[in-house]
Amino acid sequence: METKPTMNDDDALLRSHVEHRSEQAFTELVQRHIGLVYATALRQLGQDTHLAEDVTQSVFTDLARKAAGLCGHATVAGWLYVSTRKAAAAVVRREQRRKRREQVAHSMHLTDSPDAPNADFARLRSVLDDALVELKPDEQEAIVLRFFEKHTLAEVGAVLRVTEEAARKRVDRALEKLHGVLTRRGITSTSVALGAALSQAGAASVPAGLAAKVAGVAVAQVGAASAFSFASLAATLIPPTAAALVGALGLIPQHRTNHAAAAELAELTAANSALPALRTEVTQLARTLADARELERAAAELPDLRATLAALPPPPPLVTTSNAVTITPQGTISWEGEHITLDHFESNLTALHLAASNGESKLLIHARGVQYPQMIYALDEARKAGVRHIVVDSDAMPDPKFPFSWF
Repeated sequence: METKPTMNDDDALLRSHVEHRSEQAFTELVQRHIGLVYATALRQLGQDTHLAEDVTQSVFTDLARKAAGLCGHATVAGWLYVSTRKAAAAVVRREQRRKRREQVAHSMHLTDSPDAPNADFARLRSVLDDALVELKPDEQEAIVLRFFEKHTLAEVGAVLRVTEEAARKRVDRALEKLHGVLTRRGITSTSVALGAALSQAGAASVPAGLAAKVAGVAVAQVGAASAFSFASLAATLIPPTAAALVGALGLIPQHRTNHAAAAELAELTAANSALPALRTEVTQLARTLADARELERAAAELPDLRATLAALPPPPPLVTTSNAVTITPQGTISWEGEHITLDHFESNLTALHLAASNGESKLLIHARGVQYPQMIYALDEARKAGVRHIVVDSDAMPDPKFPFSWF
């Protein structure tokens, strides 16, 4: 029985690709794991083979680009699975074709018999990867190696650098945890049936020639990027004429990409320069909108204000009187222009109040240039007499330093 490749084989192939730019080594690495990547992409993309091929290409191109940093990585398969899931999710968002299938999961029921080859596992594919993402990375790797790449427990242990028994326990623990996650989503099955479902879900027929195509494109793209980097280095190490030639050769494959990037950068720069003016305009519009809303609110309240004003009692009539008293700065007092004594003033006030109809007596007091106590005296006397309406024309102000004196 042929032994499947181990983690050491993958690492050796990666190092050969990094150190010697071996396209053959990278192609062999792609052939080993393309089934895992393609099947995972198919599940994520609703069995769309064209999009699955695009994702497969991008994942292995990314692997070729990052190969130097992945040398010595725990498992290439685990890294590929996580990268495939991320790449497929990005494609789904970009194409706006992602659909939630949780309702399907609630109506799904897996058979308890692992010997039922005709069981409908198509609906499991729609929720499998979303459930797997809830597992820890080492648990995901155990599921990927055991069921998606179909390694034996001994081979899983060799890849994960543990014993076969430890690998068995890790796989069982990961399977049990995945079973719990699916149960919470309404999917009922036994762990044995789930294992069979995982094996079937991880199987996919890779299109003929896809591995060679993927490897060739990935190596070519990484090689073009390397040529661009070499051109930059050469500018400092070789004569100007030769450096210009090498740089031109390296830049030819990237010319169109760089031109598009420069145009996009120019658009972004123009957009950024317009931001201050846009912010000012938005602020002014916000203020205008706030003013408009305030006017609208005031207009809505206007009928209520009019109704309130209409319900108020009419203001009292302006007090007018022909009874005028004048107090002079010299301390004299006149009633209707005729000089009178203080006794006459008091008696006139009483007579004024008694003669008024309905007790509505009225009096006008002129007290310009007089002392404050003099004005207060006249006002108090009028009030004592019962005068109801008093109008005072005076500029007298209280002054503590002013001597308090009467007439």
